[in-house]
Amino acid sequence: MAWLRRLHGLGPLSVNLIFFYGTAIIRTYRTEIVMAQMQANRDDRIELRTTRDEKRLLTAAAAHERLDVTSFIMRAVLPAAREVVENAERISLSERDSLRVLDLLENPPAPTPALLAAARRRIARDGKSA
Repeated sequence: MAWLRRLHGLGPLSVNLIFFYGTAIIRTYRTEIVMAQMQANRDDRIELRTTRDEKRLLTAAAAHERLDVTSFIMRAVLPAAREVVENAERISLSERDSLRVLDLLENPPAPTPALLAAARRRIARDGKSA
């Protein structure tokens, strides 16, 4: 199945083989989660408090998707969590700011008196240069 993933570039795939008069017709479906593999590694727990109506809604929605409630919630929540973390950890610079950073890296300014004093204090404290 690895060759099929590379061929289509679709990531994890679910593959159905249909034999029609001795010929295999391959139908591929893009999936975002391979549930059987992911559930085997889930050892930690999170408590989630809901109202009775919210729980009924989640249970019904999961059933319609043929998933357990945990898988249904994780499928919806993990992409949002990844996006939040990525946005919090990434700094986006304008073209002007990017050029300024590159210029400072290539041509750093001379150290200020305060920076030189801090370096001397550190060397005196640690007994070595950093």
